[in-house]
Amino acid sequence: MLPGAIFTAPNATDGEYFRARAAELLPRRESLRRDAGLRGLVILFAGRLVESIKGVSSLIRACGRLERAGIPLTLLATGEGPDLEPYKRLCREEGLRDARFPGNLTHADLCRHYAVADVLVLPSRHETWGFVLNEA
Repeated sequence: MLPGAIFTAPNATDGEYFRARAAELLPRRESLRRDAGLRGLVILFAGRLVESIKGVSSLIRACGRLERAGIPLTLLATGEGPDLEPYKRLCREEGLRDARFPGNLTHADLCRHYAVADVLVLPSRHETWGFVLNEA
């Protein structure tokens, strides 16, 4: 093994912050969902909108299958990246009635999204570790 090939990487997620926000927001989950006009199953993706890494098209196609099976849902795809417009087009092609792309969010706004979501999906094609898993 080469010297320096192994190193310690600090955990870049402030777990205390996210736990405190969850404790505050989760009791208000239903009212937050109502206020946001969310419908059905709420599916969340949080990350960069880069197909070659994140594979969000697989998630959009899966949501399309659920919609066609009569399962109402809201897709929340947070973040920015070069594939935003192709993802919006694919949502239209898949017939998604409620697909939202709110862009990059502050930690406070992201916590609200975590609180209202039924499921977080991380369809990455490759990734060392998705910090959103720690946050959610």
